[in-house]
Amino acid sequence: MKDRKAILALLLGVVGLYVAVLFCTELGYYACLPHRPTPIHGRVCRMIIGNHTIRYGSSGEFRFREVMLDWVAVPSVLLAAAIVIGYRMAAANTIEAHRLAKWEDS
Repeated sequence: MKDRKAILALLLGVVGLYVAVLFCTELGYYACLPHRPTPIHGRVCRMIIGNHTIRYGSSGEFRFREVMLDWVAVPSVLLAAAIVIGYRMAAANTIEAHRLAKWEDS
């Protein structure tokens, strides 16, 4: 049971970390990147951020954002696994509680 709790915490931690990094990246790019390309600073890669807002960033910023968006399926699978483990833990606790209640009634 403790192993399942640890695995559940780890899965939810990884998903939470991914969501936080993705959210902060999107928010930071929206707030800091220019509306027009600035070749002097190397910000020529066009990105569509948030609600269809166009921003221009460097190739490194563009690649980082693309990798984050490409890997969105991994946290989704981890979240699904965490939900299944949590459901199984809740079901096991319910079954155990019913067994104890029956034993106490006897």
